[in-house]
Amino acid sequence: METKTRLLESAGPIFASKGFSKATVREICDSAGVNLAAVSYHFGDKLHLYIATVQHARHWIHERTPDRPLDEDLPAETRLALLIRTMLTRFLGDDSGTWHLQLLNREILNPTAACEQLIEQHFRKRFEELMRLIDELGGPGLPQHDLERMAFTVVGQK
Repeated sequence: METKTRLLESAGPIFASKGFSKATVREICDSAGVNLAAVSYHFGDKLHLYIATVQHARHWIHERTPDRPLDEDLPAETRLALLIRTMLTRFLGDDSGTWHLQLLNREILNPTAACEQLIEQHFRKRFEELMRLIDELGGPGLPQHDLERMAFTVVGQK
């Protein structure tokens, strides 16, 4: 396994259990069996290692439970059920006990700079899709703040 991957795989469980601030680069490097300078070489610093580890965890989870394209020909209720089933499978499925999900949960509950990237690169599109479904189900004209509140209620059920 290459050094960069070993760092990510070693950093994941440490960040997941201790959080960004309490994890040390030294313990991550020791766990990966690499020189302390490897973090600097591959990631620049601890923060960028952390951001890369969060992205690695998200990618790992989505490989196992990919987003399903929602066929617009299906009824809105069915599309909503498929979207919710995907979210629940990620949080309650076979992979739910892994460090990957633990790290993402920690990041969402105690956001850092990594959370901004998750939102912009991955979560926003799905959240907007969820709001469109709610708007379709609720009838046209629901105020934006109501759509957002209802969508947050759906994603906050885990």
